[in-house]
Amino acid sequence: MKYVLAILLIGTISSCKKPNNGTGLPDPTQSGYNSLACLVNGIPHIYNGKSTLFYPAGVRFEEASNRCEIFAAIRDTYNDDIDMFIHTSKPVVGVKYYLAESIGGSFISEYILTSSEDHPFYSDTTLSYLIFSKLQDSIVAGTFEFHGINDSNQRVDITKGFFDINQRL
Repeated sequence: MKYVLAILLIGTISSCKKPNNGTGLPDPTQSGYNSLACLVNGIPHIYNGKSTLFYPAGVRFEEASNRCEIFAAIRDTYNDDIDMFIHTSKPVVGVKYYLAESIGGSFISEYILTSSEDHPFYSDTTLSYLIFSKLQDSIVAGTFEFHGINDSNQRVDITKGFFDINQRL
């Protein structure tokens, strides 16, 4: 009888634990799952799959001579895009990179609700950042926050964000 009560007590206690502090987000990974998750104004958004220039649904990481980009979109589910740029071509694990307002006038960190593309939310470059936690074996993982405002003075706060991208798949 003691064992039955102990098992019931352990089962009850363990079932009360909410994943990732009750945010509704999965736990962050660093295994190349091609995923990005975050809270957009407190609402969980989870992006999965590999995005390409010709198929933008999913996530991707790109490096160029003067910048790095993290992109996520699943328009069927959330009707939005997240596009984040930093001023480096060689990111380093553990360094906080503030998002770029503009790189060469063309690459802008922004959050776009695709139903209102004429009013993108531009990054507040003093608050928005990326931190890489893994950069090896084609896997790019890390955390981010994005805080932005559009020309109608509406705000977006994207918090508790993390990404896990496999560049090979």
